[in-house]
Amino acid sequence: MTTEDVKSLEGLENNTGPFAHPVIPDMTKTGETGPRDEGEVARSLGGFALTAAGMRSGAYDQSPHYEGYYAHYSDIFENATPIGQMPRPFNEEGRIQPPEAPPEETFSFLDCPDLTAVVMQQILSDQGIEPDTEAYQSAERKLQQNTRQEVLATRVMGGSPETQAARENRRPEMEYVVSFLQEATNKVELFALTQTGANLAKDPFVSPTKSDPENETDGEKGYFSIEQYRWDDALIIKMLLAAGGFDLAKGGFENHTNVRARFHRGPNALTSGFLSHAQPPLEALTARDIFDQWPREEDESHPAEALQWYGVAMRSIEQDLWTEWLDAGTGRKGERQKSLPDFASDGMPNLLTRHNNIHDENANTLPGSEDGMDHYEIPRMFGAKHMPPQQNAILHGHLKDISGFYRDYESYHPDANASELEWANTKADQYEQLTAEHKKQFDDAFWVSYGEWKGYRNRALEGNKQGIDEGPIKFDDLSAEVFPLAFGIADEDQARVIKDNILDHYLGDQGLASTNPNHDDRPDDRLDISKYEEEFDDDQWRKQNCWPPLVYMAITGLEKYGYTEEANQILDTWMATQEQLFKDSGFFHEKSSYDSSYTTVKNGVYPPIEDGFAWTIGLYLWGLEKQTREGRLSDAPGTTKIDYGLAA
Repeated sequence: MTTEDVKSLEGLENNTGPFAHPVIPDMTKTGETGPRDEGEVARSLGGFALTAAGMRSGAYDQSPHYEGYYAHYSDIFENATPIGQMPRPFNEEGRIQPPEAPPEETFSFLDCPDLTAVVMQQILSDQGIEPDTEAYQSAERKLQQNTRQEVLATRVMGGSPETQAARENRRPEMEYVVSFLQEATNKVELFALTQTGANLAKDPFVSPTKSDPENETDGEKGYFSIEQYRWDDALIIKMLLAAGGFDLAKGGFENHTNVRARFHRGPNALTSGFLSHAQPPLEALTARDIFDQWPREEDESHPAEALQWYGVAMRSIEQDLWTEWLDAGTGRKGERQKSLPDFASDGMPNLLTRHNNIHDENANTLPGSEDGMDHYEIPRMFGAKHMPPQQNAILHGHLKDISGFYRDYESYHPDANASELEWANTKADQYEQLTAEHKKQFDDAFWVSYGEWKGYRNRALEGNKQGIDEGPIKFDDLSAEVFPLAFGIADEDQARVIKDNILDHYLGDQGLASTNPNHDDRPDDRLDISKYEEEFDDDQWRKQNCWPPLVYMAITGLEKYGYTEEANQILDTWMATQEQLFKDSGFFHEKSSYDSSYTTVKNGVYPPIEDGFAWTIGLYLWGLEKQTREGRLSDAPGTTKIDYGLAA
């Protein structure tokens, strides 16, 4: 396969074809496609600047004009008012006014009307409450909440007698999750101002944290309560599907696709302030989940609407792959692939990439944000002057997913003619070659095959401010190890090495550390982080902090390679820890300590306490469902059914 073959995938050469100006349809308005004409975009944003000065708010004060992406829109925003200078919707107390709650029917998936009606009749009879009275309405609301937690508990833990004790003992957790869902689900008016610019999400969505009207200011509770975040949604959508909230999950997914169709970018949060940078697309982790749970026809087949939806979803992910992350020698080379070492085979394009250097290449804010793990050693010390395995592993997984989609094209397009199927098979062949080439380049760039540092490592680029030669960074980074497992790029021998690294360097009695807390005990050629620790020791994606997304990647990655017991050990100990934390505090935490020898977490720049966090709840519900299915659900919260040799 040559670079010319890659260009032919979608007519990428000379910036032509569908990917030059996206034609992925808007998923919620039939027939609507992006991009809009310039005038409509400007009018729809009310003159808010999305570029240059418009990005200059909060952490992005120094953002220069992002060459390439913004060229198409530069004329629109020349005289626009910067977001940071726009008035925010404050209430009389000076707090940001929270959005209105979505319609009550948004949560109807948790209702059981028949049960409610029967029990209400019993209450009327037993307590003599008159219909259409305030007492009746109060009793009905309380009963509705009670039945909702019962519905949720039955959905994730089953309704059999074997799990009855587990369901009853987890009533407080289920009540909390129902309350959290109701308070964290938002319907924000399109283009209304949030903490980081104009809202771009059209449909209701679940925020990482619930709204707190009594304390709705920056730096306090509710910090992430009125915005939709990309990486968070990977676990939020799994949470909603586990709870039965199919329509809410589907709508949240579509918000991301619609923003990509309109603005040519998948930002890490769906507000205008984040359009200056992106994150690798994790939507492929959930697109298939949504498709699989789509209500079936009588013959158990997927309806035509579902087939069309999945096709649009995969084409949107494919679009993001080429317009944002990879160039493939098309002449549209962006900042990401400039000055990268080339590991390509003869005649093949460079398929590796890095994070954005929209700031100075050695700054940390945006490279960290694009990583999804904003503040820890690697982005702080290297900025965009490094290549991350986790980012490139995600893209590898998507190359495989897209190849499978085109190989299975007829399943999603049953009316396709012979010519279309031939075209799809050709694309599948091309993507299979690209996937194999990407594996080769990935290993050449990131795999250390010898000594104490054997495994996948971040790679330093020339000119980094640490003065390190271009090559592997000698540092234990859990994300660099588990993402290649989760997205299936490691071979069997590499997976065994990574499994051993996880157990040796990250596993504690409560979960997994983000980076090796015992870095100082590693060989002498380790990365010197002493100066970093003087200034940034409290950064949150490091050392003892245990993060749900990394736990999820580790569990699914280990299972992919047959390390089931190790995966179960990590999940069960993490689940027991979260239940104990809930018992102690009354809510689910954003992050926790990986080992009981640490009594605190590193809080970083964000609020130290959030009353509930969606991705933790998402992994918790997913974990309950998994433990139930596999017969490992304990009756008592905070305990494990199997003794793995670690303290519960």
